[in-house]
Amino acid sequence: MPPTTRTPQQRALRNYAILAGCFIALNAAFFALSDWYYGGEADGIWQTRFEWLGFTVTLFVVAKAAQLKPREVGHGLAAALGLTLLGLGFAAIKHGMTPVLCATLLVLGTLLPLLSYYASTGSRPAWSFLISTCAVLALCLFFGAPKVRGQLGIGLWTALIFPGLFVIATVALIVIRRQFGAKPTSRTFATE
Repeated sequence: MPPTTRTPQQRALRNYAILAGCFIALNAAFFALSDWYYGGEADGIWQTRFEWLGFTVTLFVVAKAAQLKPREVGHGLAAALGLTLLGLGFAAIKHGMTPVLCATLLVLGTLLPLLSYYASTGSRPAWSFLISTCAVLALCLFFGAPKVRGQLGIGLWTALIFPGLFVIATVALIVIRRQFGAKPTSRTFATE
């Protein structure tokens, strides 16, 4: 029996079904595990579940958009996150936070939109620096999420949305690497 070829619409529908199944399974597992973790006590369990739902919905939607349009989402998300950091820098100044934090937020908030703009025009150095900056911020914010949670009085899953978005921006920018690289040659790794 010859293999059947699927149309692009059938493949897209299959991908959406897999994504929806993973989303439902992940949220159902969290619902059950959170009940086990809290020992059936209702104190704080529903807030945690809603924060988890917001975390997964946000990241799944943005990740799917990045899969469909990696160039636009990668550059746009990095620029939007940079502008958010810029706003947080001004808020940090207003609230009298430490000068190092204020300066870091202002510099990164200015740098990310500029790098996004130049990378979107085809600058390979801007693109590579943007990827490394987003990756480092994702890592730092991931490990800093408990501190952010404590300082802002928000849930951990809410604090983890920001590093998750930086991961998505990083991956989306890596996916478009061929637009910034050299022309492919006939030489491959298999012939070396």
